[in-house]
Amino acid sequence: MHRWKSVRTARAGTSASMGYCIRVRGPALRMHRAVFAYVMGAPRRAVRRVAWRSGVSFAMALVIVILTTPSCGASFEGLVCDAPLLICEDICVDPTADPGNCGGCGTTCGPLERCADSGCSAFCGPGSTLCDNTCVETDFNPVNCGGCGISCSDGEVCSLGTCAERCGGGTSLCFDRCADVLNDRNACGQCDRRCASGELCFEGECLTQCPSDLAQCDGHCVDARWDPSHCGGCNAACAPEEFCTDGTCADTCTGGASNCDGRCVALASDKLHCGACLNSCAPSEVCTEGQCSVDCSAGLTDCSSDCVDTAFDRSHCGQCDTPCAGAQECWRSRCLTPRFDGTVADAFEQLPMRDLADLPSISEFTPAGRVGLYIGRGLTFLYYDATGAQWIDLLNSGFESPRLASFAWSSDDLFLAGDGQLHEFNPIAGMSASSPAFRSAPGTQIAHDDDGNLFYMSHLGGVVRVDGASRLNSVDTSQRLAVTMPRVAFDSLTQRVYLVPRFDTNLIFEYDPLTSTFIAIPRPPVTTIEGAFCTDRSGHLYIRGALGQVWQFTAWTQEWKQVADTPFSLHPGAVCTATADGWLYFYRSPWLARLRLF
Repeated sequence: MHRWKSVRTARAGTSASMGYCIRVRGPALRMHRAVFAYVMGAPRRAVRRVAWRSGVSFAMALVIVILTTPSCGASFEGLVCDAPLLICEDICVDPTADPGNCGGCGTTCGPLERCADSGCSAFCGPGSTLCDNTCVETDFNPVNCGGCGISCSDGEVCSLGTCAERCGGGTSLCFDRCADVLNDRNACGQCDRRCASGELCFEGECLTQCPSDLAQCDGHCVDARWDPSHCGGCNAACAPEEFCTDGTCADTCTGGASNCDGRCVALASDKLHCGACLNSCAPSEVCTEGQCSVDCSAGLTDCSSDCVDTAFDRSHCGQCDTPCAGAQECWRSRCLTPRFDGTVADAFEQLPMRDLADLPSISEFTPAGRVGLYIGRGLTFLYYDATGAQWIDLLNSGFESPRLASFAWSSDDLFLAGDGQLHEFNPIAGMSASSPAFRSAPGTQIAHDDDGNLFYMSHLGGVVRVDGASRLNSVDTSQRLAVTMPRVAFDSLTQRVYLVPRFDTNLIFEYDPLTSTFIAIPRPPVTTIEGAFCTDRSGHLYIRGALGQVWQFTAWTQEWKQVADTPFSLHPGAVCTATADGWLYFYRSPWLARLRLF
């Protein structure tokens, strides 16, 4: 038997004690309509059919209808609403606050509006303001700083709604804006970490839910014991003259809490008011029994009351008080000396142009003793002679160069992976050969280490290693990655292979061939890597950005920064390479440009 769901509602214009109107839906509502049709002359079998479907007799159906149609005026539709509620599509709605029926049935407010007092008005939610039909955070927006249309000057940032020379109030500069990396979903823990959909940011970590002692309100974790906007529960705001103390709005702070700038706080544990109002602890400290003390999070070490990452700190490399010397940098707890320090020229130098089919392959890195670079597409194979600043057509390589792949050096030969073959070409003698190899992912780049060993990605997502001496193949399947024209580059300083399994994403892995370890590095500020992806063999990655920006990743800082703009617009057909003599090249048919590395 169906269960009928009814809601008791006091009839309009009367008190609840005088009678009840009952909201009937489902089977009961169908019976009301059937009996009404019978009274108006419809056949009796119509009521019997509805009653039978609901498991009751015809007589019982009449009794049900009589009992659920009281004298308070309910229609045969079975629903009467208290004023100011309206019946809209068979339900009671509040036209003063319902965004789908604001002021009347069917009047819908826009996505950035709410319904208040029967009218639609702009609404962006907590922390945001509507400026030119866009919700912005006026606390951090440099063109709407503290209010719509208030722009900060060049060199200034917007910090907590005020234009300033630097970020304050515990915020950090993330690209062009100040961000609270402890609570900002778009910069959680670090500038380039964005929490996934459904996650929130709490103390620099992306979480699916708040810790058990906190409440999740409007996408933030709040302490409902002391938060006047969420006192005792989400959106339970205290009056302006009240305090939130132990989850209750009150005229004064109670339960041992103290009034600090209009807010009740526990001086024994509050980081902003530790032991006394406005006595704030450092970001790496916690407040315990009214005293600030160092509490290094996972991955950090307490070195003389400073929390440091000994994997990357030059003054504490590997362990406290173990500094790197001179120009050395600390990477993965080791002091290394880069060939290039990451400084680049201010602008690109344009070189002689040469037209070539779109999406070419390029030599991955030109080692010491050689100058220039090699580019191929289809059966065309070209050499750019940097000394003579000229393009030279080479003899036919004997195999086709695929789209957006790369050549890698081993001894005096260039190698290319494709079609289950490892193609070998000697550009001086013009001789080529092919040998069976693990099937490569279409368009994969191939990289070489300092010993002539080759690396590329297989069609199944493993990392293939080709021994430089024996040419024997092995494949690492410890982590299979979905691949689409993968980018591959080797770095001599870190002795790591850098992988972009899918060129249409911005996910980059650092791969250790000795331990088969994959580590995801911070994502770059671009949505896709596309074609241009190379290293300078000194701990720096280079990729392309929209409209020609060049981005550099530094291994020992784990940060991305923009270094220059190419003189031509890049697109997926662009490729890049570096040379041992200190040049970074970008090619997009027919343009070639280079940037000096220092």
